[in-house]
Amino acid sequence: MLTEKLVTDIAQASTDELKQIRIFQSRAEKLLSNSLVLSAFASSADLHIDNEFGPTFSFQLPPEESFESLLMRFRHFWHQKEPCNFFKIIKIIGHRVPEARDCTDSLKIAWNKGLFRSTNIIIDNTELTSGKIIDIWLNSEFFHNDEAKKIELDRLIERIELNSPGFLRFLLVGSICECCNVIFDLNELLKKIQFAEI
Repeated sequence: MLTEKLVTDIAQASTDELKQIRIFQSRAEKLLSNSLVLSAFASSADLHIDNEFGPTFSFQLPPEESFESLLMRFRHFWHQKEPCNFFKIIKIIGHRVPEARDCTDSLKIAWNKGLFRSTNIIIDNTELTSGKIIDIWLNSEFFHNDEAKKIELDRLIERIELNSPGFLRFLLVGSICECCNVIFDLNELLKKIQFAEI
């Protein structure tokens, strides 16, 4: 992470960039106050192997209403058109605070890897990523009714939930939780940087 020296350094930023940073910080604080975050919810799974039925998973998932509330706050960081989109804020820091690039690069990697930091899921020679899972769910079920994404989601469920219904939802919950942790890390980084308007 960054040294404490950045606390006293002043980075120049445009009015629009400062506005985006303030929105990000405000939204991050709201995300921190979500009931699942406050209760430190962590999804978990158990693997059961049966000679007759093969491997199955059982999951601990959050209540649907609580999770949808979390998604409503998370979407501001995910959606590309939002002023506080995660990558927009990363780009501002990278441009205005060059000495923070190692840190922002680490945050980008953590965001992109999400749930799959040390695990790969390959389906038909294509890697299934946290980003893909989030994109499919948000655009087909939670925020939009994209028919192509819904078909893609249904196919994925059919392929990977044969013995473990709910597994793809478990992957979604884990991916969202991991991305939220990266948002909180980025918010902490912003607290170490003093910005002044250009």
